[in-house]
Amino acid sequence: MSVNDFNLKISKDVAGKTLQFKSVNEIQEWLQLERNQYQWISEIGRNSSRNIWSHVSSQFEMAFVQVDAIRRHTAQLQPFEANLVALNSWFASAYLKKNLILTTSSEFKAVTDLKVESLIKAAVFLGHLCSVKNIFQHGIETSEMIEGSFEYFQYIKGISKKDLIAEKYSLEELKKEWDQHLQEYIETENKLKLEFETTKTNFEQYFLETQKKTSEHLQMHTEELDELKKTYDQFMSLKAPVDYWTLKRKEHAKKVKLFRNWVLFLGFFGGGSLLAAIHYVFSN
Repeated sequence: MSVNDFNLKISKDVAGKTLQFKSVNEIQEWLQLERNQYQWISEIGRNSSRNIWSHVSSQFEMAFVQVDAIRRHTAQLQPFEANLVALNSWFASAYLKKNLILTTSSEFKAVTDLKVESLIKAAVFLGHLCSVKNIFQHGIETSEMIEGSFEYFQYIKGISKKDLIAEKYSLEELKKEWDQHLQEYIETENKLKLEFETTKTNFEQYFLETQKKTSEHLQMHTEELDELKKTYDQFMSLKAPVDYWTLKRKEHAKKVKLFRNWVLFLGFFGGGSLLAAIHYVFSN
């Protein structure tokens, strides 16, 4: 399997959104962008935030390992189907089991909104969303950590204002996605209409040209047939008298030959009779 055969599609049931990657570069860029959206957690400088960042970065690291393996196998012209299977499993583990959340999801939008109030509060909120264990293993370093947990419990119960904001954001994103699909459909439809009209015009032009050439062809051959008929008629009009007089010549020649034979016969017979009579007269 070559790099051109790379094709990875993740269903909406797994990640909350349909994802498709047609090259190893495409999935690597996507992973880097996703991880960068979490990068702010590493800059907080708290033990709890380091714990959360360690969880997030380790999740992405597992995916990058498979991507690097695909690059090596591609360079060595070796198959990488097993790595694609591993990436599929990674998406299921990361997003279906909620070890990560998509940065385009409504949950991540709620985290982004909470960052405006407090980074540590947003980090704890995100840690709960991503199923990070032992968020408080180093103790409660600040009251904002408790507030972040409280925001999370309100959010999952659907009583948080941020939940409503996030759902509104989710609907807006869905609308954008459908608007984009609609625009693509309209563009495809217009392209097909243009191709159809072009094909129709070309066909009509071809039909007219063919009709014209056919008419010219028929007219030319009709004229040739007329000339041939005329020549044939002239030939037959001349052939009839020639045949008639040829037949007459043969009949006359036959009669002349018969007449000549009779003349010779009569001359020979008459001459012999005359000589016999003269001989008889003179001898008596």
